[in-house]
Amino acid sequence: MKTLRLALLSLLGFSALMNSCSKEKSFEVPGGGNVNAEWEFKENKDYKGKIDTATIENFGTSINTLIVEGTSSDGKELLSIQVMGINLTAGATYKTPQVLFQYFSSTATVYTSDITAIGDFTVVITKIDSASVTGTFSGKVKDSLNTNKTIVDGKFSAKLHTTPNPPVGNGQLTFWAKSSCTAGGNISVKLSNNQTGAITAFTPNEPTCGAAGTAAFTLPAGVYNWKANCGTQDSTSGIVTVQANQCVKLEVVFAPPTNCLISDIAFYDYTTNLPFGSIRSTYNASKVVNNIQFIDSVNGVVMNNWNITYPTGRVQIDPIQYFLLDASGRIIEFHGYGDPSDNTSALFITKYTYDANGYMSGYSSAYADTPAVTVWRGVLQWTNGNLTKLTEDDPSAPGSIRFETTYDYYATTVKNFIYTLPLPEITLFQTAINAGKKPLNGLKTETIKAIDPSNGNVIDTSVTNYDNYVIDPAPNQYVRSFRQIDPSDPTNAIKLVLSYKCF
Repeated sequence: MKTLRLALLSLLGFSALMNSCSKEKSFEVPGGGNVNAEWEFKENKDYKGKIDTATIENFGTSINTLIVEGTSSDGKELLSIQVMGINLTAGATYKTPQVLFQYFSSTATVYTSDITAIGDFTVVITKIDSASVTGTFSGKVKDSLNTNKTIVDGKFSAKLHTTPNPPVGNGQLTFWAKSSCTAGGNISVKLSNNQTGAITAFTPNEPTCGAAGTAAFTLPAGVYNWKANCGTQDSTSGIVTVQANQCVKLEVVFAPPTNCLISDIAFYDYTTNLPFGSIRSTYNASKVVNNIQFIDSVNGVVMNNWNITYPTGRVQIDPIQYFLLDASGRIIEFHGYGDPSDNTSALFITKYTYDANGYMSGYSSAYADTPAVTVWRGVLQWTNGNLTKLTEDDPSAPGSIRFETTYDYYATTVKNFIYTLPLPEITLFQTAINAGKKPLNGLKTETIKAIDPSNGNVIDTSVTNYDNYVIDPAPNQYVRSFRQIDPSDPTNAIKLVLSYKCF
């Protein structure tokens, strides 16, 4: 089962997040032709399954990448093949480091090629056109115990999907305010493209897009920095993503916030400050989230758009996916996809329990078609208001790898922070749900150990650090941004920027 950790998160990193975005069917254009979407390979035994999607992506660069993803015949294992710098018009042979092969079970990586082992893994594209792609693959891999294995007789064939270019055109951006600053008077707004505007009228409720008295802009789709000034003392700033044919409305607030809820979680490359994507929530007049968008900021595309409703006893995400609630309004079950942003992933039922202090104490997941068989579970331990240990395993496979995650925290307390639970449905929909109390302090370090249950040996350890926090001064200690970094690979650091809706 795919788990997303803190930054959508440390298990996937953000390149994998973008890969999962690419599978959203509503943004793919099917190719033609009669092609059997199948794959197979051998390593001690035969492995077979279906191709879920085969796409060409360029992630905003001139380099085209073929991404082939599929599931095993029983739907419990995942195949992924990536070929970078692929020729779109003719067959060719590609070797590591241009190719990456991965095969996952519900609990661990079964096989993976070594991207640094030049020439050790080969993919041969035997045919490729606008409608389909076929190929073969073979080579050296590592198994879950880091033992050398060899994949042979690998084959795949699939219809080829192409992701359309990002929508072109302009979007609208409207700044408004309930009141002026202490000095009074208009509020000036300046964007990073040097356009300026002014808020000259103040309203108690969010106005319509471009209303009189607001600072309204019509802009090409993209990411913009903004800054608002009032008088000689007050200023505030932020970052906003403008989507084609949409209107974004931002409230400018100078007074110290006292009741603010997260409205946007944005992800950036820490070194270049270029945006990857964001999870954007819109609140209605009743201070309830009624829309959540999952945005690919690289291509300026809304990958998922969920209109949230609240029937009695549940939070309805879409016609298929929903949460059930207990009497206090906390989520107790999720019915939906293993990756809620991908409607081709397997359907699961996940159940949650809480301790006497209101913190989540455990969760368990089962395939929707076999709800009595738990295939993933987590046991959470909390200390002084913070999640300090998480133990995860697959009780249906007692010999499978167990994961133990420990968390360390800074002494600084934070207010209305994000849920750091490694569950994709909570990460994506956290602004619309109550999953129990959140950690009291800023997360400092996450250490994940993969353990062989037969002998208790640690197979692998990964560490992620969280630092460079920007936090509002006490007593309203809202986190504005922080960095997620793997100390063994500091070049891939991610910056998370949080925006808030204040009431």
